[in-house]
This record gives sequence, C-alpha cells and structure tokens, in this order.
Amino acid sequence: MQVGVIGTGGMGQLHARHVSETAGHMLAAVMDVDADRAAAAAAGHAGCGVFTDALALINDPSVEAVIIATPDATHAPLALECLSAGKPVLVEKPLAPTLEDAAAVVAAEVASGRHLIQVGFMRLYDPAHLEIRRAIDEGMIGNLLLFRGWHRNPFPVPQMTRRETLVNSAVHDFMTARWLFGAEPTTVSAVGPDASRGLDDAGLIEAVTLTFEGGGVALVEANLVAFAYEVGVEVVGDTGIATTPLPQATIVRSNASACQSVDRSWKTRFVPAYKAEVEQWLAGVEAGLDPSGPSAWDGYATLAVAIAAAQSVEDGRPVTVDLIAKPAFYA
Repeated sequence: MQVGVIGTGGMGQLHARHVSETAGHMLAAVMDVDADRAAAAAAGHAGCGVFTDALALINDPSVEAVIIATPDATHAPLALECLSAGKPVLVEKPLAPTLEDAAAVVAAEVASGRHLIQVGFMRLYDPAHLEIRRAIDEGMIGNLLLFRGWHRNPFPVPQMTRRETLVNSAVHDFMTARWLFGAEPTTVSAVGPDASRGLDDAGLIEAVTLTFEGGGVALVEANLVAFAYEVGVEVVGDTGIATTPLPQATIVRSNASACQSVDRSWKTRFVPAYKAEVEQWLAGVEAGLDPSGPSAWDGYATLAVAIAAAQSVEDGRPVTVDLIAKPAFYA
C-alpha cells in the first residue's frame, strides 16, 4: 500500500515511521502546513511526496490510504474528504470536535456504503489490554460487573481545561470501558477538585463514573498531576478479578532504601501499540477487508460519553448519554 500521512507533528511522524517500517508498504506522501516540517518528515523516505495542502494529498492518485494526525478540529473534515475520495483512513482520536460533526461523519460513511474509517484508539492493540479482553472472553472472571481505569500523567504544558482532560485524555478510558463491556454507557457523573480547598479546578484530576446498559459500572481516574505516566485497568467479575501489571523496572536497594523508577513518558508504554495498530490496519486495507479496529461509530459514541462527562462537570450532576440510533451498518 502507498500511504499518505497528514500532519507531521510528533504523532504524524510516529505513524509515518511505522508505515515505512511495515514490510510491503510505502510512505508515499506527507502533508503539513509547515513546508519545512513536512520536508523533514519525508527525508530518508525514497519517493515520498511533500504537500502543504491536505486535499491535494488525499486526491493524489498515488496515495491509496491515508492517516490523519492533524489538530482535533480538522479530523472530521479530512475524514469526510477521504470518504469522498473512496480512500481508507486511520484518523486519530477524537473523531471530531463536536458530537454533531462526529454524527455527520457516521452518516456520510453509512451513505457511502463502505467501511473506510478507523479511529485511533490504540490501547486496543496494547498487550496488557488484550490480556484483559482475553480474560473476559474466556470466562476467567465470570460476568463483568465493574471496570476501573486510571490514566495518570505528569502535569501537562500547556495545562488542559477540564473539558480537554475528558475529551482528549479520558476518552481513551471511555473507549476501553465500552470495548470491554460491549455496551454503551447510559449515564455519566464526573467530579473534580473542590475549589474551596484551594485547588485549581482546570482539569487537575477527574473521577468519572459510568453506568452501562445491562448494569455494569465503570470508574475512571483522569489524573494530570501524577508522579509519572501510568495507565492501568482492573475488571471485576462475579467469579474473579483481572488487573494489568504495574510498570516493571529494576528495584535498586541502596542507602537504606529501595527504589524503582517509573517512566514519565507515554512512549515507553504505548509506542508498540501504535505500531501494532498501523500494521494491522495496513494488513486489512491491503486485503480489502473492513477495518477491524474502532469504527466511526466508536469514535462518535465515545465522544458522546466524554462530552456528557464534561457536561456533568459543568452542571454538577449526572448526565444521560444521548446517542443517535446505531446504524445497522455498524452491527
């Protein structure tokens, strides 16, 4: 496959590298509004075209599939252009900045009659998450009752707003919970720091509770003031519990103490998952198969949860997750 990557920031460069490292596939083109950055991303990739116009890349006959790694507000318009061009596309999360825009992408894909969109929820390719999935599927913990997810980051620069914390960070955990329950959340309740304690309420930490169709419950911690980078999952069933392991590192004992380092970067944990995501997406596209990863519907429904969580923060109450009817196209 000849693949074009739109956006050559950190994420776009990562995707470009993984395309070029996947046997049988070629990085055919890159695009960025910064021509110098696009040229730098193309350097070392023989035959890679350089664009400053996303639509020109999408419509270039040499580009067979597209990866979108641009700012969030551009995801939906560019995904729609890929649909119009009839080209498979892997678009980074979130699918769109608003629920209306995400619904429009869903409607356009349904109208096209082809499954062309996959959304970049890469945790579904992480070995630890896949082991949790296997424990559930093989009946090792019985019926799934409770999901706990934690997403802990060192303090970000620039600081996120509370809405950004939920829509850009916790959205990964919401997707994971939907994936494991195989159902949609019905209500969301989000609680953040109490300003009366002298804490800044701009997204430092959010505690989110989701209730699911069928009675399941998910508890999500989105933490932007953590000691390091840590993502974990625990699922509780009626006959057992499965928990992802804590980060592994050498324990050093010295000066009457013992210490174990914990990574401060998401790259150590999840770059392999991003690579697996691209490899499996490319294999499916080349074989002419529908995407096996998160769909446009997953992008829409997960965004609906995140936006409901943000509304819960703003209103100070639980919020119902209102979804459009799921098209049979995504059955």
